[in-house]
Amino acid sequence: MTKTNNQILLEYLQAGNIVTTRNAPDELGIADVRANIRDLRDLGYEILDRWVSGTNRRGRKTSYKEYFLSNVNN
Repeated sequence: MTKTNNQILLEYLQAGNIVTTRNAPDELGIADVRANIRDLRDLGYEILDRWVSGTNRRGRKTSYKEYFLSNVNN
């Protein structure tokens, strides 16, 4: 049986991983991870987020969110 993007994301987060819009397409094959995060939050999962700073592919400073489950040590 094929897993849904929500299932793939939930398992990834339950394993203690952090997901971003930057790593979700490559690591999980999910293009719009924010939609799946919204779905999981609507189902009652407590997914937290925090802003982090980094550098984009062009060497410019940027900020983006990291998403993680509240009950997993991050």
